[in-house]
Amino acid sequence: QADQYNTKYYWKVSVNDSIDNTTKTYFFITKVNLPDVTTNESTGVEETNATLHGYLQDDGGEPCGVWFEYGVDTSYGNTTYRYDIIEDTASGVTDASVWIIGTFQGKTFNTSIQFEPNHSFTISTIAMYIDNITGSGYDADVDIYISSGGADTNWGEGTKVKDSWNPSWSAGWQMIYLDTKYDVTSGNTYEIEFITRNDTTSNNYLDLAYDGNMTYPIAIKVMYGTGGSNIYGYGALRFFDTTSTGNEFSYNLSGLSYGTFYHYRAVANNSNSTVYGSDKTFLTKPLPPTSFSAITYSNTQINLTWTKGTGANYTYIERNATGQTTWNRGEGILVYNDTGSQYEDTGLAPHTTYYYQAWSYTTWGDLQQWSDNSVSANNITKNSVPSISNPSPGNNSVDVDITQSSVSVTITDIDGDTFNWTIETSPDVGNASGNNENNGTKICTLSTPLNYNATYTWYVNVTDGYDWTNKSFSFTTRSKIKPNHPSNITVTSVSSTSIYLNWVKGVNSTHTYIERNTTTSWSRGNGTLVYNGTGSSFIDTGLSISTNYTYRFWGYNSTENSFSTNNTSGYNWTLPQPPQNVTIHVNDSNLSFNWTKGGGADATLIVQKANSYSSNISDGTIIYNGTDNSYLKNGFNNSDYFTFFSYNSTSHFYSEGVNSEWGLVTINVYKETNPTINITNYTVFIKNKEGSETFYQANCNNPLNIDVSDMPNGVDITIQISKDGYHTRTQVMDFYENYKYNITFYLAPDTEGGGDEGSSDYIPPSDEETELKTNTTSVSNPDNDATVVLECIPEKIVSVYGYNESFYGHWYEIPSDKYVVNGNTVVINSSMLDENTTLVKVSYYCTVAEEYASQYLFNVIGTQTEYGSDTPIDNAYVVIKRYFNSTGSYETIYRV
Repeated sequence: QADQYNTKYYWKVSVNDSIDNTTKTYFFITKVNLPDVTTNESTGVEETNATLHGYLQDDGGEPCGVWFEYGVDTSYGNTTYRYDIIEDTASGVTDASVWIIGTFQGKTFNTSIQFEPNHSFTISTIAMYIDNITGSGYDADVDIYISSGGADTNWGEGTKVKDSWNPSWSAGWQMIYLDTKYDVTSGNTYEIEFITRNDTTSNNYLDLAYDGNMTYPIAIKVMYGTGGSNIYGYGALRFFDTTSTGNEFSYNLSGLSYGTFYHYRAVANNSNSTVYGSDKTFLTKPLPPTSFSAITYSNTQINLTWTKGTGANYTYIERNATGQTTWNRGEGILVYNDTGSQYEDTGLAPHTTYYYQAWSYTTWGDLQQWSDNSVSANNITKNSVPSISNPSPGNNSVDVDITQSSVSVTITDIDGDTFNWTIETSPDVGNASGNNENNGTKICTLSTPLNYNATYTWYVNVTDGYDWTNKSFSFTTRSKIKPNHPSNITVTSVSSTSIYLNWVKGVNSTHTYIERNTTTSWSRGNGTLVYNGTGSSFIDTGLSISTNYTYRFWGYNSTENSFSTNNTSGYNWTLPQPPQNVTIHVNDSNLSFNWTKGGGADATLIVQKANSYSSNISDGTIIYNGTDNSYLKNGFNNSDYFTFFSYNSTSHFYSEGVNSEWGLVTINVYKETNPTINITNYTVFIKNKEGSETFYQANCNNPLNIDVSDMPNGVDITIQISKDGYHTRTQVMDFYENYKYNITFYLAPDTEGGGDEGSSDYIPPSDEETELKTNTTSVSNPDNDATVVLECIPEKIVSVYGYNESFYGHWYEIPSDKYVVNGNTVVINSSMLDENTTLVKVSYYCTVAEEYASQYLFNVIGTQTEYGSDTPIDNAYVVIKRYFNSTGSYETIYRV
């Protein structure tokens, strides 16, 4: 167990095999102790450089390499050493141990390696450029020794295989070839020593301490072997400062950043290991501000701007007004001390020169650094003359109205001084003034109206007590306006008594003045005044029918009270009066037209159109064009619409159309047992609910057309259809003029009596006996079927109707295939209903009690001619019975 650092220990091995004995001696060297290093405070900290200090408390037994680590945080990242030795291990040969260790100044670089006898080996070195090396510089050489690793205590105790090898100190490998000696024992380890010297005298070695510039490191390589099989080891030299116990060391850093906080620590290294001193910090100085300027804003304010100095947190500014241009920090008046880049220095004295100096400084924790230099600027406070702006009217304005009531300007004193001002005009139309006033608009009232086409100049004078200024402005009034006459005149006939006028108002006109006359030329004032207003259209009414009117248009300017010199004109006819007292009457299959010819009309035209009225004579078919007052049209459709027009052959104008409404009831009667068979020569009887109005027509055939105006109309009108040999049928409906109705009846044959179709007339009961009944139900949801509850199980459904409450409300018939009779209810299919359907009603026959018929019994067999008169018989009753084929019996059903 070795107990000393850096000590060479020898050990000997003796072997005795009873025949002979042998002895071998070996040695080893213990490591040096760890160094101990202290980091000292930095000095000379400037903008980009600082001197770092350290102290080597203990080198551990050999000179130490020393340097510093530094950076902006405790990971450092930068070092101050030059180059040191980097060890490498041989490869390629088993059990080979090739390594290089290095110390400095008077030490050896050595490696131990096993050599085989009679093998060559090569020692190579690559040099570097070194300046100012202690010793004799470029004549340095290298002695190379090889030894057996025995008990040698001094360098060079082995066999010197090369004396004073002086390689060229330049970049590139310098090679020397040596042969192993005959006494090299196979399997032994030998030590190669490289001893650097500065001359040939023993122990006067080259000092490798660096104090100059180094371009390349040194690398030393050992190779040996047979043929191409070599092993090698090499080390790169990193040079740095060396020192021994009790010595201080330092390093002057450069290239640092401005105003930056740095960490650093001292480092010591010997052949044992590397140790580190404690962490220290320093803060570099910032640069002073740049682009520093002082700009006068007013007589009491100077604005300062600058760019913050590189590396600075704060800008510090002082001023003085004593005339001193430079001073030491703290000798002036503090103006600003903050992190910004501009400042408004206010409260200054007018007309005074102020000098400013600005420094930078930066802080980090407790550290603070000021810039070495300052920057300066100066300026003088001065009075700002009031400004005059925003003239109204604008300077040199033209076409200003003579009603211009004032002139004005904006007066501004940026120093905030009060001021006196005056405004005068030429020609003199007004003046104004003010004293001790503040910034704002100043107004001078003018006497109006001004002259036409005149130039007015107005003068503005202002003083703030320090300086004065003035400005003049002018404007020119407009010329007197002469209005132009209107353009784009249109005169359009609207009706028989009105004409529509339209125009574009004349330039410079506020109004348009229009007169009318039946002559073509006249002077303004000699016609009838039609219009005097500001619009662009007018309808002239109350005119004579089919009369030609001429209109003259003048422009008028109300401001100037003047009319246009010229005028424009237009003319047109009023339309002929439409036909009057127009009627259309239904005469079975014909339509009879009657009218009174319209005033100013030479002819009357009737235009027919399907489903809607005609808007003009080309919109439909002209069915009549003549001078009569009536016309008979053979045949018609319920969808026909008719419009009447008048025509004036002088103006070639047609009147407005007159739409003529007409209404009819179209009745068709069929045999119930075979609905394809028309029933002929039937009788129609129609009456209102009160019976006060009736309509009677016999010998009727399909289709029967009745003008609604010829029959009772209104609500609950009863229509009765009768025919010998058939049951009579009755239907109750609402009828209104100018509506069209289609009604179909189906008559059941009477099985009793004579004649081909039966011999009995079926007379429905009277309303007073309530035998004919009608029930009505409202429709709440047209998507559902509607149900009407009857007062009895009906003998016969007379009719089923729905009421459509649209623009023209009306009842419409519901065909028999669209409803179902269930006992005393009728269910109407929803397909016959829509959103406008509000009511449904059913008319039907009800069987009365037998006692009503039992008062009088009279069998009617065959036609009874005595009752065939068209004259009703007062107070007569007819008992009606029903005959059953299956039993041959009768059943009383009603009486009338």
